[in-house]
Amino acid sequence: MANLNVDFFRVRIEPDGPLFENVIDTTIGLGAKARNLQFHADILRLQTAQSVRQTREGDMTRIRMTDLPLRVKADGSIAEIDFDVDEGLGEQSAFLYHIPTETLAVQRNRYSVTPGNLAYYFMQMAAPNSVIFLDPVLEEDTIQRMANMEVVRRFQVKFARVDNPTIFEAQGRSLKDFADTMTYFQSPSANFELSMGQKRGSLPVRIVKMAANALNAVRSDSPRNKVAVIELRGTDAEGNPDILDLVEDRMMEEVEVEAQGRHARYPARRAAVREAFGNREQELRRLHR
Repeated sequence: MANLNVDFFRVRIEPDGPLFENVIDTTIGLGAKARNLQFHADILRLQTAQSVRQTREGDMTRIRMTDLPLRVKADGSIAEIDFDVDEGLGEQSAFLYHIPTETLAVQRNRYSVTPGNLAYYFMQMAAPNSVIFLDPVLEEDTIQRMANMEVVRRFQVKFARVDNPTIFEAQGRSLKDFADTMTYFQSPSANFELSMGQKRGSLPVRIVKMAANALNAVRSDSPRNKVAVIELRGTDAEGNPDILDLVEDRMMEEVEVEAQGRHARYPARRAAVREAFGNREQELRRLHR
């Protein structure tokens, strides 16, 4: 047995794009080779997919075509892996899309098709005039605590690495201000801390919450544009102190998956993703109301 992590995202398609289930269905209808998308030196493809009641389930594959590894024995002997010219090294990640809650559950595998690349793939395949956003789902408790926070004493945002700060500009003025500062100083990483210090009162609560939610929607699976910390420190209406970290408090499930040899095949990974979604389904339905 091995452990498999599953992350959860709310799907948005703008402006007024097609339904995500229709995007998946259109892609399913393409031929086997037509589902290949050149992605830098690799190939992304929808390996398999099916409609199951109120869901769409599938398996994404990233085919690594260059810089392939060697075969190495424990005694140190090395040999090349013999690939045909149209073959490469495949990494897979299973997913489940639940139509009623507009929720996408994705197997975490940073070597395969990440959530951000999955969105890009389906845009290219079946929604070229739209933008598909995958907003990380926060824990229900975190959402409630954030709603109850009436005083914000400190707001911290840490950008671990940002190659292109302009990606934040579309998220609103507050993020544009962060981006402008990083661009001006030509800094690929930054740690912003806004605080009341010794002064009584609160930072502007509505603006801080809007900025925090916008930052949470920024892709976090890419090493090139990564928001590492979104932290709010404050109190609720009764003066109880609280600390929220919207990165740490994103919804995630860890489930066991049965591996055959060194590899967990799709049926086992599909069952694991189904289990992960089932563990969270009622919570997701409440959040979608």
